[in-house]
Amino acid sequence: MNPLVGETKSRAGKRVIGLPDELVELLRDHKAAQDEERRRARQLWNGGDWVFAGLTGEP
Repeated sequence: MNPLVGETKSRAGKRVIGLPDELVELLRDHKAAQDEERRRARQLWNGGDWVFAGLTGEP
């Protein structure tokens, strides 16, 4: 559990959703760019596995 986010209120708060193939591809490209940012930041990266993060990994 991420301490910044916490648990959902109920089991209904966790569900699988469908995404268009185009969006999945954009998210994969974004992750590749973020992996490069992580590599460049090295020890400055404080990432918490966020999809959208600052240059050092914070939300």
